[in-house]
Amino acid sequence: DGTVFGHPPESLRGFADWVALVVPEDRDRFVARHVLNLDAPAGQQVTEYRVRHADGSVRAVECRGELVWRDGAPWRHV
Repeated sequence: DGTVFGHPPESLRGFADWVALVVPEDRDRFVARHVLNLDAPAGQQVTEYRVRHADGSVRAVECRGELVWRDGAPWRHV
């Protein structure tokens, strides 16, 4: 349907927008895991958390990714 958890993609422009979707009970762990990933440039990271869908339901998410570095700095998650 072209949405991200029921939200239009253009409403999720930055990290803070994604954090706002995470349920409060998982938010600190979600943020800490993503910040820690900046200190661990090698290897895949796996994070589990819950987000609030636009329809009010809660969805479980398993996020797998790796931080890509460019010129000695974190560039993006893939």
